[in-house]
Amino acid sequence: MRKRIFRRLATAALSLAVTLSVLPTALASAAMGENRTVRSTELAGGVTLTTRNMWSNTMSDLRAEYYITCTPGSGVTPIVYSGKYVTSTTTVANAARAMESVGYRVLGGINGGFFNGDGTVVGALMTEGVVRSLDLYNYAMVGFTADGHAFMDESKPVKTASWTASAESEEAPDEPVLTDYSFPIAGFNALRSQDNLGGLYLYNQDFNSRVNQDARRDCVAVVLARQSGGDMTMDCTLTFAVEGKCDTADDDVFNGVLPEGRYMLYANDYDNPGLLAALRALRPGDKVTVSVSGASEKWDDAEYGLTGLYPLLRNGQIVSGLPNGSDPRTAIGIMADGTPLLYTIDGRQNGYSVGATYEMVAERLQELGCVYGAAMDGGGSTTLGATLPGSASFSVLNSPSGGFQRAVNNCVLLTVPAGTAILSGGYYPESDWQVVLTGASVNLTAKNYDAAGNPAGGTSPNWSAKGGALTSNGLNAVYTAGNTAGDYQIATDGGALTIHVTDTLSTLTLSKEGSSSSLSSLTLEPKASVSLTAAGKWWNLPVAMTDSDVTWRCDAAIGTIDAAGNFTAADANVSGKITASAGGKTATLSVRVYNGVPFTDVPIHSWYTDAVRYAVEHKLMNGVTDTVFEPGVPATRGMLMTILARMSGVSTAGSHPWYQTGMDWAVAKGVSDGTHPENVITREQLATMLWRYADEPSADPSALSDFSDGERVSPWAADAMAWAVEKGILEGFGGALSPKNSATRAQMAVILMRYCQM
Repeated sequence: MRKRIFRRLATAALSLAVTLSVLPTALASAAMGENRTVRSTELAGGVTLTTRNMWSNTMSDLRAEYYITCTPGSGVTPIVYSGKYVTSTTTVANAARAMESVGYRVLGGINGGFFNGDGTVVGALMTEGVVRSLDLYNYAMVGFTADGHAFMDESKPVKTASWTASAESEEAPDEPVLTDYSFPIAGFNALRSQDNLGGLYLYNQDFNSRVNQDARRDCVAVVLARQSGGDMTMDCTLTFAVEGKCDTADDDVFNGVLPEGRYMLYANDYDNPGLLAALRALRPGDKVTVSVSGASEKWDDAEYGLTGLYPLLRNGQIVSGLPNGSDPRTAIGIMADGTPLLYTIDGRQNGYSVGATYEMVAERLQELGCVYGAAMDGGGSTTLGATLPGSASFSVLNSPSGGFQRAVNNCVLLTVPAGTAILSGGYYPESDWQVVLTGASVNLTAKNYDAAGNPAGGTSPNWSAKGGALTSNGLNAVYTAGNTAGDYQIATDGGALTIHVTDTLSTLTLSKEGSSSSLSSLTLEPKASVSLTAAGKWWNLPVAMTDSDVTWRCDAAIGTIDAAGNFTAADANVSGKITASAGGKTATLSVRVYNGVPFTDVPIHSWYTDAVRYAVEHKLMNGVTDTVFEPGVPATRGMLMTILARMSGVSTAGSHPWYQTGMDWAVAKGVSDGTHPENVITREQLATMLWRYADEPSADPSALSDFSDGERVSPWAADAMAWAVEKGILEGFGGALSPKNSATRAQMAVILMRYCQM
């Protein structure tokens, strides 16, 4: 923080009502599009926040703009907030918090001017009447006077350092030669520009904790103690005395640290021998004069100032040659009477706001009554916030394009001392919805605020509404829209809110309840249930709707759906559609009820359905065709050899005959003797091959005694069958194992699934 927050502050208490309104949606901006919703909120006497949504027919999307006007002389002080150093960065919200922590209410604020990668200001920076930075280029400078007037200045202040230094004469060593020097100062507390690396730069402790040397070149730095002239301003002459000098060409060590209250002249060795020689000629005690001139006389009354990269409006006319590109933008407009307008428009967010070009912003400022305007930093830096009536602290209102607030070098804040009477007190109504469908309801809340705008204790506002029905309970209310579209006002004591009622939707989308992702298709298992919701938009603005506004239908074959959108699938593999209708729009959802098995000869629910699904999904087995599995057909020995080979990572594609590769693998691994690959496989043969594949684990032979035909198991298969029974891979039918019976394709799928899941 600076030592002085303000030089002067009007203290007259203002007692004004908060007014909120919505302009007719028929109004349009030639620059931005047709108005859809707009709300103006008086933050204090003479300070008005406006938020607006406009529809661009060219872009077929919305633009969201936010701006604040501040009438000069209203007792509200516009300040340019900067951190401890010229190179400091912070978010707009954190800057507001810092002002709140020292006793101020921040009515509104935006991000400020552009800055370099090292945090240094692009252009000029003035706080509390003192110039903190002036770089090589000053572009369109914007200043604020103590009473809140704003002005734009495109002059190029001239910064000069002059001195007289002595040097010994070879002809007369006892008679020093006095030489006058004068050099332009490329930048004061500024980035050393690539365009002028060999220039002369001036620094003080506002710059940073230290000045960094360009290690590629030698430097000469001269430390100065101020003798006269006060602080740095846009029109000043300062006199210094040389205290010390560092010349790295003489092996001096440059640490870049400035003592308290000292200044530094700095230059690098970039083909500038005249400048370096002049600096090297300085001796302790020599006088150096720094002068700044050439800026507008308006700076004599300025308290704060910053720089816009591009002038947008000049004498009421749009500046030509502005860069193209539609992005988030921040600008400061100035009306003929000096009223500043802090403007932002969001961008890079399809469906919410697509941004604008500089020329469009210039035209918009012109439409809003500005005669001057300058572009501030935009893109991800674009931020606007305010302290709304009924709130004690500042909050960001727009939606920064990166999804988070970017730390910036400086910002413009509108401030009054906390506790100052700025309003008459009342209730500030709010709603999560700006648009509601006819017959639907929205919840409302009201915040009680006192004369300082802070939260107050009242709990019983008088609510009223037009165009619909309203039920209230203290600070809460519910508004139910009528059947006629239009803009309708909801009022409380000292405040009002306009809701747009629409009988038509622009779009209708479907989603699962609790999800924000829209659906165009849906796959469910038989008998599964899902809750669906329908969401409507009016010109991309979300519309409040209730269940009764939506009519749900579905094809009878795919299941049932109730009036609330709860769908239950049929017990079959079928396909069809669900439709929802509301506000003149219909949304369609393609539905597939599918148990994961694509075969018509595999029942929806049977003892082997899950196993067939598993075998197909894990590429263990295939159907005979895309739609036929033949579950009751006996499996073959070659089929199991091929499956086990695949499970081992062997590719069997292109094998001739189809079982040859699997058979060769099975013989090599001792899984089978490879005989009779086309013969059907018995249950004990299947168990034996699988047991060998599992490295012949031990088993308890007594496991077979629980089955009536356990003694019928072939001796060579006894251990394998006992293992399969113990592990639950093989189960009997009616107390019998049927070891000699052939295994069907369905049985093979079940046994393989049990083994893999074991």
